[in-house]
Amino acid sequence: MSEPAPPPFPPAPPAGVQLTLTHRAMAFMLGLVRTRVVIDGMEHRQKWGDHAFTLSPGRHEMEISFPWAFFRRAGRNSVGFKLAAGQVRRFEYTAPFFLFQRGPIRELTPEP
Repeated sequence: MSEPAPPPFPPAPPAGVQLTLTHRAMAFMLGLVRTRVVIDGMEHRQKWGDHAFTLSPGRHEMEISFPWAFFRRAGRNSVGFKLAAGQVRRFEYTAPFFLFQRGPIRELTPEP
């Protein structure tokens, strides 16, 4: 008699990114435009605020910018990061004071 097949491995828990997109209070006009978040080549148009993205474990690249006047990608900046199974990383992007500068991206919960 043959032995029963072992149970399949459970799927890896989802990993992801929580992203906060902010601008200074004096730049309230930026609230009229949507940001451009590109993760691994996939573009997402998002309002300013908090957002979550489910990603697979592994290495990822994220670029953030926003359109303004003659700038298609004002404040453009990018960050690379790795995700383990079930890991959630939190980042915050702030629009720069001068549109031609890079908007800072900082990690709110640093990698252990």
